[in-house]
Amino acid sequence: MQDRIAEIGRYLFAGSANTLSTMAVYQLLVANLEPAVAYSLAWLVGLLMVAVVYPKFVFRVTGGWARGGAIALTYAAVFVVGLTLIKLLESLTIHNRLSIFLVLAVTTTMSYFGSRIAIARTSSRLKGARPLRRQESEA
Repeated sequence: MQDRIAEIGRYLFAGSANTLSTMAVYQLLVANLEPAVAYSLAWLVGLLMVAVVYPKFVFRVTGGWARGGAIALTYAAVFVVGLTLIKLLESLTIHNRLSIFLVLAVTTTMSYFGSRIAIARTSSRLKGARPLRRQESEA
């Protein structure tokens, strides 16, 4: 249980850094671009961090690009949900600078659970890929 709490803490830390950077990109771009375009570009900025940082830092697993790729695909699927919400909220005339916060609440939750599923699914496919904490205790 403590491991899961620590993992959620790491997810919130890395996710906050990612969110702050992508939120800044979105807010800068939405002043001159359509909300959906600004949202899409901001997510592309965050995609690299997700693929590189989440497997090793957040979930403490090896597996390199396979795991990063699986998480990035999950992140891309969540992007589609977020983009759909952005367009829906725009059609409901919710202010562009505020709608992102509702989208953020939905996509953050989906990203965490989707990433956990991606990690679990790649575990059975990656020979020798184990949680880092097990490897450290074996050393």
